[in-house]
Amino acid sequence: ARDTDGFNRWESGQRLYTLLCFQEYKDGKMSDKTLEYVLEAFERTLADDSMDYSIKSYAMTLPSEGTLSEELEEVDPVTLRKARGAVRKAIARKFQGKLLDAYNN
Repeated sequence: ARDTDGFNRWESGQRLYTLLCFQEYKDGKMSDKTLEYVLEAFERTLADDSMDYSIKSYAMTLPSEGTLSEELEEVDPVTLRKARGAVRKAIARKFQGKLLDAYNN
């Protein structure tokens, strides 16, 4: 998430988001350390004014349920939706004000 290349930043973010979603999916709890990495990466991306807005929006978007399910042998769609939602809420709670500021400016 510290890379200056937009694609590399997107790809590393997707890996972090996926890892966090799967922790929630499999264990019912996100790892505090992984959540810390995700929040740091999200914050760096959000604060990067040199990044193109379209790349930035992709870099801050969680993988879809379809993308996540492709990596699982057996999928419980309800649990997967809840896990992805929990990750999305954790990010939203942390950055609600900053996201609203970015949207309004």
